[in-house]
Amino acid sequence: MADNVVLEVQGLCFAYPECGVLDAWSMALPAGLALVRGDESSGKTTLLRLLAGELRPQAGQITLQGLSASDAPKAYAQQVFWADPRSGDLDKLTARGWLDSLPARYPRWDAAALAAHIDGFTLHEHLDKPLYALSTGSKRKVLMAGALASGAPLTLIDEP
Repeated sequence: MADNVVLEVQGLCFAYPECGVLDAWSMALPAGLALVRGDESSGKTTLLRLLAGELRPQAGQITLQGLSASDAPKAYAQQVFWADPRSGDLDKLTARGWLDSLPARYPRWDAAALAAHIDGFTLHEHLDKPLYALSTGSKRKVLMAGALASGAPLTLIDEP
C-alpha cells in the first residue's frame, strides 16, 4: 500500500441473490474527500455498507490505514463513521441521545469538537427532539456533527 493511501480495496465481490453488485472491484483512496456517484440502484449504498463493515463481501479485502475489515472487524468499525440519514434505525432517539451514544464507539471522540459543531450548525434547539421529528437538513447536520467529532479516519455518509 502506498504511503498516501488511506483506504484500499482489492478484488471486492458482492452480490445479492437477485443481482450482482461488485465483481473484483479494486481502488486505492488517498486522504481527502471522495464522492460516489451513480444511477439509482447501481450499488452506491451497498458499497458504503461494505466499506463501513456493515456488510461482508463474498471475496476481496478492505483495508483502512493498514487495518483489515475482515481480520479485525471490531477495531475496523471503530475507525469508520457510517450513517445513512434515510435509515429509520435511530429515529426514536433524540439527537442528544444519539450523540451521547457515540463516544463509546469511537476511541478518538472529541467532545470539544462536538460542542463546536453543535454551535456551528446551530443545533441546540434540536438536541432534545427525536431524530424522526427533525427536518432532513437538521438530521444531516446532527449526523455531520457526530462524524466530525468521532475522530474516525473514514467518514461515510449516504446521501449527505
